[in-house]
Amino acid sequence: MQRSQIIQSALELFMKYGIRSVSMDDVSRALGISKKTLYQHIETKGELVHLSVKKHHADEMAIMDEIKSSYSDALEEMVTICQYILQVVKSIKPGVMYDLQKYYGNVWRDWDEKHSAYVHDILVDNLETGIKQGWYRPDIDVEIIARLYVGKTRLVMDEQIFPTSQFKQEQVVRMHFIYHLHGILTRSGIEKLYSEDLLNKKLNV
Repeated sequence: MQRSQIIQSALELFMKYGIRSVSMDDVSRALGISKKTLYQHIETKGELVHLSVKKHHADEMAIMDEIKSSYSDALEEMVTICQYILQVVKSIKPGVMYDLQKYYGNVWRDWDEKHSAYVHDILVDNLETGIKQGWYRPDIDVEIIARLYVGKTRLVMDEQIFPTSQFKQEQVVRMHFIYHLHGILTRSGIEKLYSEDLLNKKLNV
């Protein structure tokens, strides 16, 4: 049994059932190994949560980098990135991020710092390209818009503002993204968005 297999299995369990509800016993049973064998690779559940979140972040960056390399058009790139994010959100049990923030604060803060920095850089590059291509308004301040988007993303994941018992997280993410686009698109960008039906094709709106 390799350590990477343990981390992958634990990540899948955390995403499906929530972090708090998954025990080390659950992980060992899912892998078909003894708890003793599991602890030979991973010392604590906290360590396993940290490694699982780290892997999720690495996987996310790899996929988003692949999207960036596949699209030269900034608007299509951004809509495709949001499509991927929605797929991730739909596959995760509601409340996972809340569990992480409440019970594993250090892991949450480490993830939030790295995730926010990465998203910021993706957005800056996308905004600058989109302005050059005429899809985004030339009068926007790229740095401010990037930071606003990152800040609003934190609100989207805030259980107190958007409790999962009342809101579907994928719908909140979708509305957040559409709100973002309509604030930065030029008339040409709006026409492209709707004439090519990008929202319906990509986001099922």
